Amino acid sequence: MTFLSRPAYRLLLLIALCSSARWGSCAAPAKVLVLVPGGATAPWTLQLGEALRGELLRKHAHAELHLEALQQPPVGTDAPLPHWLTEKYAGTAYDAIIPLFPDQLPIALALRDRLWPLAAVVAPELDPVHAAALAQVPRVTGLLKHDHVAGNLALMFALLPKTRHIAVISAGLDHDPIRRNWRAGLQPWLQRAGLIDLSGLEPEVLVRRVLQLPPDTALYFAAPATTRTSAVMTSYDMVRVLAPVTQAPIFADATTLVGAGAIGGWVSSPTTYARDVASQLNRLLDGVPPERIGFEPHSAPRLQFDWRALQRAGIASAALPAGSEVLFQPPGLWEAYRGVVLITALVLAIQSILIGALLLERRAASPPTLGRTGTVGPNRRGWRTVGGAGARNQPTARRHPQLRRDRRTAARFAPTFAPRIARTDRGHPRRQPACRSRAGPAARLDRQQRRPATAAGAQPTAA
Repeated sequence: MTFLSRPAYRLLLLIALCSSARWGSCAAPAKVLVLVPGGATAPWTLQLGEALRGELLRKHAHAELHLEALQQPPVGTDAPLPHWLTEKYAGTAYDAIIPLFPDQLPIALALRDRLWPLAAVVAPELDPVHAAALAQVPRVTGLLKHDHVAGNLALMFALLPKTRHIAVISAGLDHDPIRRNWRAGLQPWLQRAGLIDLSGLEPEVLVRRVLQLPPDTALYFAAPATTRTSAVMTSYDMVRVLAPVTQAPIFADATTLVGAGAIGGWVSSPTTYARDVASQLNRLLDGVPPERIGFEPHSAPRLQFDWRALQRAGIASAALPAGSEVLFQPPGLWEAYRGVVLITALVLAIQSILIGALLLERRAASPPTLGRTGTVGPNRRGWRTVGGAGARNQPTARRHPQLRRDRRTAARFAPTFAPRIARTDRGHPRRQPACRSRAGPAARLDRQQRRPATAAGAQPTAA
């Protein structure tokens, strides 16, 4: 019996495991190379890289995303590639290359043709002219960008109709790698406002020029001005320096600058940007031919504003276009103190109910009051009436001091007025009060018949 050696046994075991697993599980993970500009620490680049990595891993869990920051100026199409770049990636195979800026597209194509002929190139920053030129290049897809310059200039004059000067901070009006249509976008508005070009200035010079801007100036911040300086200053840092020292409202077209001091405008988000790129990249890694994907438009930009910058510029939120998103706005009374208001209202309602119940109970338990006609108020045994001095309601009279005083007054003047009352009522004898004896009705009637007349001058009759 022949026994296999240990290396052969390990090889057979590896083959068995790969054959028992599902198709493609033993294949090498997909690799994507992303060419980013020199400012790799900028907020936009960092957020874009993280969002792109998350979108890619959601569909391809084992994929790898590598970033390469190119510090040197871009080379032309016919120029040779840098020697260090080809040596760095000579032993690594990539499935796709993504040049974030149009100026990096020639590098990506040259690197692909030299090292990985079967890799696809995804160009996310294209205008119709570049897209038409790349239509004949094999295995190239891309995304068509939107015109932020024209949209933000129109928004600037709509919100600030008194604008008389337009200050532009960019990499250059004629050689901006991202916004190539500055002249065409500015042309319709130069009849209403003058142009102040602040492109390509060093940070110290730029701050001084911004401090000297004339009134009624609107500032369009498009790119950092750090290309010829040794210190790296990102767009976010530059806006935070300029916003406190200038009275001009700052418009921007990136969400990362909303919150640093810029008003905002038509902005693009790195998250949305990464989602659009990952949509094409995931289809390429799934095996869809690049020719079927082609060139697609980016997602539409959003209207986004900083409420604090709007207040400094004197722009009311009601003047913003429909669909605008206002950030950093403090909540109102109801939004901030909704719980406190509801609890306070509930406590006040419970207190009102308790106070009303206590008042009703006190009124029901209060003693009856005597009116002018001798009517005593209601009590627990019902209504009762009380007469004058000869009132027979003794318990009620004892409870009321006024009734006792009336009885004493009547007893004092009775000898004087009794004969007069008798003569007046001679034809109408008064009803005598009933005796309170316990002898019964018969005894009381007998005593009334034997009682002599009390009227003045009357003679007693014989029995």
